[in-house]
Amino acid sequence: VACELYRSPFNSETPHSAYSISKTVTAIAVGFAINEGLFSLDTRIVDVFPEYVSARTDGRIFSVTVRHLLTMTAGIAPNLLQNKGKIDWLAEYFKAPFYGEPGTFRYVNENIFLLSAIICKKAKTTLREYLTPRLFAPLGIDVPYWETNRDGIEAGGWGLFLKLEDFAKLSYCLLNKKKKKKTQVIPEKWVEEMTQAHAD
Repeated sequence: VACELYRSPFNSETPHSAYSISKTVTAIAVGFAINEGLFSLDTRIVDVFPEYVSARTDGRIFSVTVRHLLTMTAGIAPNLLQNKGKIDWLAEYFKAPFYGEPGTFRYVNENIFLLSAIICKKAKTTLREYLTPRLFAPLGIDVPYWETNRDGIEAGGWGLFLKLEDFAKLSYCLLNKKKKKKTQVIPEKWVEEMTQAHAD
């Protein structure tokens, strides 16, 4: 750290909303999970959550994969006006209409929530607990607050709170060949994959 400046009433210990930087942290978690064999980029969401599929489900959902979620090309358009405190986020995602075929880009926050839910189910833990020994602890980041649904699944695409230096640590790690000093933290091939353009 070369210089620090905080404007009152904020200070070095004040957590700030990460907004959509939350998506980057979830994407890093996906990289760990894929590297550990929990699932792959081509894993279909219906294979992870078959309980949400019914005879009325749009057939296009059978083509939606982890890759589609990461690249915002799932084709699914959840209702943005729903009160998230009163709905089952997973059930509503699977019931949502399609705006286009899988492979068509649209920025949809709930795609990243689904990635969080997939990690929670496959790793049998919360996203924060999963990331603590893999990312937070190695970078010296205290386990942060992260908004969850009523089942305790982190929002994934939003709702993460980090201190200013935590943002710097994550950024420095991603820029410095995915390392903290000489220790590999994030799989290098994954950072190369996640920082390429994948959708128009």
